[in-house]
Amino acid sequence: MTIVSMLQRHITEEILDFEQYENIAPAEFHTWTGLTQDQFTELLDSLPSLRTKKNKRTLLAAVFHFKLRTGDSNARLANIFKCSETAFHTWLKIGRNALLEDFVPLNVGFDHISREYVAHRNLFLPNNLFGNPSSPEDERKAITICDGTYIYLQKSGNYFFQRKSYSHHKYRNLLKPFLLVSCDGHIIEVNGPYAATTSDADIMNDMLNNADSAFHWFYRSGDVFILDRGFRDSARNLESCGYVQHMPQTKYPNETQLTTDQANKSRLVTICRWVVEVVNGRFKRDFRLLRNVYNNRALPSMFEYFKIAAAMINRFHVLIEDNPNAAAILEIIHQRINMQNRLADLVIRHNYNRRRAQFTLMTADMPEFVDFPRMDENELLLFALGVYQLKQAKSFYGEHVLDNGAFTIELSNELSNEDLAELQGNDLWMIRGRLQSRHVRARQYYVYIIIDRFLSGRQAIAHYYCSCIIGKRTIGCCSHIMCIIWYMSHARHLPAITPPAYGLENIIVVPDDDDFIVFN
Repeated sequence: MTIVSMLQRHITEEILDFEQYENIAPAEFHTWTGLTQDQFTELLDSLPSLRTKKNKRTLLAAVFHFKLRTGDSNARLANIFKCSETAFHTWLKIGRNALLEDFVPLNVGFDHISREYVAHRNLFLPNNLFGNPSSPEDERKAITICDGTYIYLQKSGNYFFQRKSYSHHKYRNLLKPFLLVSCDGHIIEVNGPYAATTSDADIMNDMLNNADSAFHWFYRSGDVFILDRGFRDSARNLESCGYVQHMPQTKYPNETQLTTDQANKSRLVTICRWVVEVVNGRFKRDFRLLRNVYNNRALPSMFEYFKIAAAMINRFHVLIEDNPNAAAILEIIHQRINMQNRLADLVIRHNYNRRRAQFTLMTADMPEFVDFPRMDENELLLFALGVYQLKQAKSFYGEHVLDNGAFTIELSNELSNEDLAELQGNDLWMIRGRLQSRHVRARQYYVYIIIDRFLSGRQAIAHYYCSCIIGKRTIGCCSHIMCIIWYMSHARHLPAITPPAYGLENIIVVPDDDDFIVFN
């Protein structure tokens, strides 16, 4: 007997005997199925369609979960379970149909949950920013976050399907399932799959224009939808149906930045909308079949797998909870929502971006460098009003730090009395940094930060401004500003700083003329 055959026998007969799954090590069981043994028992008990099947445990776990979780081909999986590919395909169909009939309707879809229960799931920040927190609980507005996600496909010889499935945005073939998600990450409904050429706004309009759609009997006038800019062409339609929509603002024509008011309102949306991105990530993280390039021959069952995955997420995944700092974040939002960015007005009026003489390179022996206020990660999180900018700051640092570990920042030589009066301070000083755009090589952003010598912690950051599109916001800050503040107030005091994915830049060959210099 060869080593390979011994290993196959060991795997199939001893470790992966799902008819006696109680004997499988819990860690091994979870690796293959994504469920604990108790969850698997709960799932099996909820499938009356399988009760008469002799090998129901193997059929459900070893066959169906292996397929959805690993994304392997039927031929490979059939070889593991010592059956023909035809038999494996039959088992797969039986398991899929049982889940679609017994499990999915109880865990996803407008029929499985009430509108009032969706309203009950509103988290603290969305409910206080966009809901009606002072109303009785039975009168709460239901807040829903909508988004489309992608399942990537092979190219097709069917030219009509090829045109409909090719995305000029992603430059790939794909289909779009559409998600409606509550504030805590519970999936209310999944629709689709839609063609790659169908925008999110078109999908929303299709649901709104269908008078017989379950959408209208589920929601009622005044309910709130948190959307992204891709829904802008459906905004009026939503409002005409009596619903309330919130989406990030779009800059005015011929402008390069959002106004302070627009940037702040956009931040209120994104601080609530991230939940749907987490849910989208769970599909791709836990179900490899849905993140692989899907085989066109298997496309008829693709959306069935997607609905089953959605039901599994609802039933067995941990719901998203309120941020421990939610009350403090809301207080900061109320304090700064109407605050104008005086520093932005000053920088733009005096054209500081083009002035070099007024700024000198900061060195470690300067009093300002030493005295920059220190913050811990919790203070930085409250300054940015979220973790996203903090994560991005570390990546920006990794790109801009010099070979010797230095990080180039400039100090303003002086602020005039007129400037101090405009900024409403007496003992202020300013630093400037330049950061390479994350997406466009030829673009750099200027970051300006004003520090008050008399204050400490995050209160010492009196004003800040960045030349990026959202750089005028006063609620939170952009990632470029966060990069400078994170480094100056926290990271440089650490024993060592390791940028994310450090070392990957060394595995590619970059021609000498492709280098660029930042902070020159």
